[in-house]
Amino acid sequence: MIKNTIVYLLGIVVGIIFIGIVGDQLRAQDDEIEARIYDEYETSGGESNAFAGSGASIVSKIASIKINPAGLSTGRVYSIEGGYHKPSYGDDFYQIGIVDNKTSSVAAGFLYTDFRKSVQKRLLKEDDAPVKRRFSLGLATSLNEVVSFGIGANYTTAISDVSMDDNGELEFERKNGITAANVGLLVKIGQSVKLGLSAENLFHKSSMRDFNPRFYRFGSSYLLDAGSIQLEFNLDYRGRERIEKEKILDSSLGTLEHMVFVGTSITSYEIIKIMVSYGRAVRNDKRSSLGFGISLKKNDSYISASCLYPYLNVDKKTHTSITLSYAVVI
Repeated sequence: MIKNTIVYLLGIVVGIIFIGIVGDQLRAQDDEIEARIYDEYETSGGESNAFAGSGASIVSKIASIKINPAGLSTGRVYSIEGGYHKPSYGDDFYQIGIVDNKTSSVAAGFLYTDFRKSVQKRLLKEDDAPVKRRFSLGLATSLNEVVSFGIGANYTTAISDVSMDDNGELEFERKNGITAANVGLLVKIGQSVKLGLSAENLFHKSSMRDFNPRFYRFGSSYLLDAGSIQLEFNLDYRGRERIEKEKILDSSLGTLEHMVFVGTSITSYEIIKIMVSYGRAVRNDKRSSLGFGISLKKNDSYISASCLYPYLNVDKKTHTSITLSYAVVI
């Protein structure tokens, strides 16, 4: 019975993803999207790229700090994580973080993001983000065996304007600001079903809005545990606030980008985990995304490699990343 159910559900997910990819490739030559967001804005670290930025009910550790801080309460581990990203849009960047949900009843996570080149050099290119660095903090606690609650905040340093002084030298106006709060809920229904609800950058300064767009996420997941193999399916919605560059390049775009995601992950003998997720914009948007990845695990440590096509229907540009998570024995 369990085996047949696994095959049936997996077939549905794979079919949806396959149909979406084929349809995107048939239209790719006709679609042109200049109004695209920087990869770093949508990146949460960890295994999040493999889920194409979705997973409000399934991400944990570093990835949950921004996507859903309530996910920090999942598991009992003290881990140090580091990741390197080569995005499709913008300069290479890296992320370093720590998650502790082992030494206290309140789980905590910290994520630091920085770029390979200075922001002044990157701004001379038209396709790069004005962000210099980010600090993200998340806290979570389990209210009971069913509900977990998380909060967080981001501190961002960015360049808001570039001008030229009387001597012909470039001047960069620097902006700093705390965006608060990130909030999230995680609800467990039995052993198989989870629901996640979160908002990122819910309150922020108007001067920092373009560097920290709001995200609204709702996700559901279903776990099938067949002993040596665990299969998890997720269905997510993500709403994202448009940045000013998108609005200028395409005035027809709405205030929010709305996307729906479907994905799955297969874990074998708690050693190998394979993930794939496909997302499609709804309403008047044409965007679609595809993410996939693989993790090799040992105890609570893992190394993960992922590849994300942020705008699958437009081009073959990929956002590749590799993450190493080491669980510290305490």
